[in-house]
Amino acid sequence: MADFPTRLEYNAGLENAPGDPFGRTELVIEADGTARLVHKHVGAVHTWTAKVDVATLRAVWAELERGGFPEIPKHPVPGGSAMRTLLAHVGHEKQGGQIAWNAAAKLPGFHEAFAMLDSIVRQISEDSVQAAPNTLPLVVTAIVRLTN
Repeated sequence: MADFPTRLEYNAGLENAPGDPFGRTELVIEADGTARLVHKHVGAVHTWTAKVDVATLRAVWAELERGGFPEIPKHPVPGGSAMRTLLAHVGHEKQGGQIAWNAAAKLPGFHEAFAMLDSIVRQISEDSVQAAPNTLPLVVTAIVRLTN
């Protein structure tokens, strides 16, 4: 899939697991960098909008293509694993799938793309969602918190 997606959806985590301090994040980024993040955790919902640097989106896409996306490599999924769901909208097609949170570290291309996406989540959430480190310089602007 060589065409840049019109929309990228990245969801991760578990929203109703009291032992999970991070909850579930739902990130949608349009091709122009317009983004919306929803963070759900044990009944609480927080929502932000922002603008993501388009060059960073292209870097995410390049890493996903390097990993073979939209094909998802076969990998072990231990019971109870937090999952990452990645969907790309290209034209009228939606492609992608799920990867176990910890398995991504062993999947070239996906590992780097998820590190960037997790950094975007952390930046948009104003550092309140700390499920993964922020490994990027500032790539998010115009953050608006819509809900507390």
